Amino acid sequence: MRALCSLILAFVLNAAVAQTQISPMALVGRWSASATNSSGVTIATDVVFTQNMHFFASSTVDGKTSLDFGGTWSVSGNTLAWRYMTSSGSAPAPGTTDTDEIVSVDASKLVLRSSVSGKQHEYIRMR
Repeated sequence: MRALCSLILAFVLNAAVAQTQISPMALVGRWSASATNSSGVTIATDVVFTQNMHFFASSTVDGKTSLDFGGTWSVSGNTLAWRYMTSSGSAPAPGTTDTDEIVSVDASKLVLRSSVSGKQHEYIRMR
């Protein structure tokens, strides 16, 4: 009985781990997110993830470009790592790495949880 319980537990744990493995190709494409903060300011970010594992992004504040940045990206389990190579502002600084939790991803929506702020951001796939 003990062996059976151990086998079932191992199966359940393996299934849970398998569910958190996100395919990097699921992220390839153009995504857009927008939110309005408590001051009424709208912040929008467009990001493109390429098949060769580069990303390019632009953020606007109330429709005016505030920041362009890019670099390389990777996925390990359900963690997205951003390695910044270029930035039009002081942050994110080139050479730094940031990570986000991939909460969910499907054909039309990508939900990320920031490791810095803990906030969730919902991106919609652009066609």
